[in-house]
Amino acid sequence: MTDKTQKEQEAARAVDTEDPVAEAANDRMTEVMGFKLGEEEYAIDIMRIKEITPFFELTPIPRAPSYILGILSLRGNIIPIFDVKKKMGLPVTELTGKTRIIVLKNDDEQVGVLVDAITSAAQIPEKSIEPPPPIIKGVEAEYIIGIGQYRGRMMIIMNIDEIIKVG
Repeated sequence: MTDKTQKEQEAARAVDTEDPVAEAANDRMTEVMGFKLGEEEYAIDIMRIKEITPFFELTPIPRAPSYILGILSLRGNIIPIFDVKKKMGLPVTELTGKTRIIVLKNDDEQVGVLVDAITSAAQIPEKSIEPPPPIIKGVEAEYIIGIGQYRGRMMIIMNIDEIIKVG
C-alpha cells in the first residue's frame, strides 16, 4: 500500500463528516449587511439590498401610517421610506450624518428603510444563527429571523418582508 499524497488526505478528510474543518468548509454562509438602530446592531440579507444612500429630504404622504416617513425620488424611481424604529416600537432618535437609507429590492418595486448607521457586511454560518429567544413574542418576533454572531458581536437578523408590510 502506498502513502497517500497530501491532496488525497485532504480529500479524504473533506468526505469525513466528523472532521470539524471539513464541516466548516461545507457550512452555508448567510451574507448580511449590519446596521444600527439606536445602540443595537441589526442585519438584513445583503442580496435584498439595491443600494445604500445618505438621508435625503422626503416628501410626506398624507394619511400614511406613521412608520412611512414619506417618499424619495431616486434616479427616477419613487421609493417609500419606512422608519424601522417606529414600526418596531423602538425609541426614535435624531438624524445624524451617519443616518442612511437602505434601498431594498421587493419583487418588482423598491422600498427604503431608515437606519441610524451602517456597520459592516458580514458572513455568518447559517447553522450558527439562533432563533429569537422565547421571551420575544408577538409582533417583535415576527420582525426577527434570528440572532447571529460576527466577530464577537451579536447581530439581530431582521425579517425585512414583515418590516415593509403595510397594514
